[in-house]
Amino acid sequence: MCFIVVLGQTTIRNDYGEILMKKNNLVSAIERRLPLDGHICGILRRRTPQDDKKLCCLCIGVVLMVCLGGCFGCGTTGQDLAAEKQVVAIKEQIIQECPGFLDEATNDFEKTNLLRNWVYTNTIFGEDNFSDYYAFANGVSPNFAALTEGFRNYEVSVYCGGVSTYLALVYNVFGYEAVTLDSALFDTDGNVLCSHVVTLCKISDESGNENWIVQDATFNRAYIDQYGDPLDIYELMSLLKEKRDEDIHYAFGSTQARRVMFSTAPSVPTVEEPLAIAPNTFSSAVYPYFPDEPEVVNGRYYVWCDMRQPCVYQAQVQSILYDALVEKGYPPKADYLYLFPVACYSVENATDPAMTIKTLQTFAAI
Repeated sequence: MCFIVVLGQTTIRNDYGEILMKKNNLVSAIERRLPLDGHICGILRRRTPQDDKKLCCLCIGVVLMVCLGGCFGCGTTGQDLAAEKQVVAIKEQIIQECPGFLDEATNDFEKTNLLRNWVYTNTIFGEDNFSDYYAFANGVSPNFAALTEGFRNYEVSVYCGGVSTYLALVYNVFGYEAVTLDSALFDTDGNVLCSHVVTLCKISDESGNENWIVQDATFNRAYIDQYGDPLDIYELMSLLKEKRDEDIHYAFGSTQARRVMFSTAPSVPTVEEPLAIAPNTFSSAVYPYFPDEPEVVNGRYYVWCDMRQPCVYQAQVQSILYDALVEKGYPPKADYLYLFPVACYSVENATDPAMTIKTLQTFAAI
């Protein structure tokens, strides 16, 4: 709905084109009425102060209806507005904690690296209680503001799936399209031997070409070539298919240690008894460890570990993973897991046909 307001001299005509009145003052289009028979006609009479008051009230009422109707029409509620305000505040905080993010010289790859480093620094790894990740896998978008507060309050912890999803959320907040990629190897009975989840983020290079780069918030690294340029997921898979893993390099974030959570008090790890980050043996690993007294919050124990390097699996796990890769004709290196994609999820329903699990699986099988 809109109001037609004319300034200056105005001519009002009836339905037959006859001039009814001219005015030199502010004229509102609400000068005509709809009689009961529904035909439009021009009925004029002398305006009174009461008419002006009614007209003023009508205008105010219609404006309120338009404003409220706009809010209700787009589904915006007071709760939605409060959530949007929270997201804006979190975004501003992230920018403050990522020096150089707003510099003109900072390109998209560098920005996505800064955001990944921020996620690595501000999330908690271990004993995944990121239930929203599993809801997200079923088409439900997680609550970004609530998850951020959960990490701050030691209420949320994640494995690779959860932290990759949270990174995708952060990318989306900053206007980047992102998905999570789950790769896995299975035994003959369908049991998972080893799996890992990373975030794929679409950015443009200097030539304007769009690439889906690989960002790993678990180990705070991105995949790059020998020149320091980001590897697109298809470039990465091509190198692996050609068994050129020596041409695959990593760009690590500046933050070394991240918080790791345990339900029971951890002991200082040794080669014989590695630091068990997960409750099962398949995820037990040795990381550079800060052997200070654990921080205890709500009965859970938190330590700081440098996870920027890939975990060193126990001999049994190495044998299971590497034997499976060798059996399939690949070198015993964990990156070859990317040739076995099993799931690809989008935070905001990415529409790029180049980034679907079917497309990735087809490419990997060529």
